[in-house]
Amino acid sequence: MSKKYRIVVNEDQCLGCGTCAALQPKYFKMEGQKSRPVKEVVVEGEDDIDAINEAISMCPSEGILLESLEE
Repeated sequence: MSKKYRIVVNEDQCLGCGTCAALQPKYFKMEGQKSRPVKEVVVEGEDDIDAINEAISMCPSEGILLESLEE
């Protein structure tokens, strides 16, 4: 069974710089001055977890988390 994750953007920490959306528009979008996940739940094997982690690592405010969902 494929592992599932939830993309969480901490609205209080988000600077609204758009780095995540620029790097990975498939997974992040800008709404107003804040980032939002395009898909809240992503699935290993169907989604590019490495690409999501790249965007997370580039976030200057460290405001994005990828939480493992237990089945």
